[in-house]
Amino acid sequence: KEEGRTKLVTFVNEHFSQLDVLVNNVGVNIRQPVTEQISEEYHRIMATNVDSTYFLCKSFLPLLKKSGGASIVNVASEAGV
Repeated sequence: KEEGRTKLVTFVNEHFSQLDVLVNNVGVNIRQPVTEQISEEYHRIMATNVDSTYFLCKSFLPLLKKSGGASIVNVASEAGV
């Protein structure tokens, strides 16, 4: 959620002058057929699996650029595809 991302970004910015790597390793899955999922479940999946990765990359980009050669690692699983 945005509040958690904001707290994380604030903490990291206060304690580090640059980042060499960002690892996005998060995901949820609803274990039922997609035809039975409701829109709230879809939005939860997208918020966790896609939005969190996008917004953390965007938020940490200034610190990543300061390293001069940072890496972003996005971890996914078969269940998330």
